[in-house]
Amino acid sequence: MGVGTSQTWELEVQCLTDAVTLPVNASMTCEELRQAIQEHLGIDADHQVWHANGKRLKLYSSQRLEVLTGTSLMTVLRCEPALKPLPQRFALRFTSARRRLVRARFPSRFVIEYRIQADVKQGILLFEPWRKNDHDVMTFDSKNQEVKIEQGHSMLGSTFSTQSMKVDALVELISLWHGDYLEPDQTPFWKAPSESPAAKQVYDDGHYAAIDTHKPQALPDYDALPGWFVAPDEDCQEIEMDLRLSNLFPGAHFLRMLVKNGEPIRVALSGGRVGNRYMGIEEYDVRLKELQPDESLQSNPWQHARAPVGGQGYPAHILQ
Repeated sequence: MGVGTSQTWELEVQCLTDAVTLPVNASMTCEELRQAIQEHLGIDADHQVWHANGKRLKLYSSQRLEVLTGTSLMTVLRCEPALKPLPQRFALRFTSARRRLVRARFPSRFVIEYRIQADVKQGILLFEPWRKNDHDVMTFDSKNQEVKIEQGHSMLGSTFSTQSMKVDALVELISLWHGDYLEPDQTPFWKAPSESPAAKQVYDDGHYAAIDTHKPQALPDYDALPGWFVAPDEDCQEIEMDLRLSNLFPGAHFLRMLVKNGEPIRVALSGGRVGNRYMGIEEYDVRLKELQPDESLQSNPWQHARAPVGGQGYPAHILQ
């Protein structure tokens, strides 16, 4: 059945105890369908897991229903979300696991830490990629549809510019902030603590010289560092995600996330390779904090990018 973006068809949605037939349009979003299912079948939009043709559907909220072309029957199950939604005001930090595992000497272009602060109601998102010697500050303003950019350089200083917003970074982040538990036939990225190999000496230049930097990685290189991609405890669960943020992480892709009770713990980032010593799939530690009304969104100085985790250089209100 060919369905154009302006055509409507009937979709039968079944759950364990009930069923409903809904008129859907290819231009509708998945979030709109979730809300309709919630209204008619009483299953919360955030708790819905969709199946069609014997397969689980992994769709994000803003995706159009044209992806369901030819689908006339869908099953919906209720499941606790694998990843809790982002708060209305939050501080989110992704820190390279290399800082936790080894005192590494980072190349100047490698992003050691990504910081994001946001206020959904005000439509403001502050994004800071921190490198060894400098960092950038990008302020996305959804209401005025503009982004202010401060591009840092350790030797030349900062340059400032203002651009129109082509993609709303805050809306994009919230829409894509979800994941699905792995299918039984999928290979986990993180090893359980009991499966962690014995600690080895960090590999010499010969190991890295043998890495084909042009070949995509399907799995992490567990020999990169002792403790690389090892879960902190047995209670963590791994989810698959498709988080690509064109404005914030050009060319980068969040493939997997390690969660505990719905909270993010670790993330696997693809596309951040810098030279042959830094993998095609890098591990970052994740820290998410809900900001209180009296906590402002602001860029904070960082004394040195190689300061120990939890040590000097981190703003107190983010660490608490």
